[in-house]
Amino acid sequence: MMNINIVMPALMVIAMFTIFVAVTTIPVEEQSEPFQEIVDQIVDNLVYIKDPNTKLCFAFYRTGRSISSVNCEDVPGEILETARWP
Repeated sequence: MMNINIVMPALMVIAMFTIFVAVTTIPVEEQSEPFQEIVDQIVDNLVYIKDPNTKLCFAFYRTGRSISSVNCEDVPGEILETARWP
């Protein structure tokens, strides 16, 4: 049985690489609208969170359930949420 914690991130990397290759092989004139739709979908599903204990910031991609650390100074304050612990 495969470990889902390993398989899902690997599938996400493969999917993003496939999209990258597909988009970069299409002439710019033909790719701008579909590409913009992909960008809009990704941006709409990103949440930026700051951990108050460690002072670290993370970008969380809700749809793909992915998380990455980000530089807190690069995230506009109006979209940065501070995590609240119970």
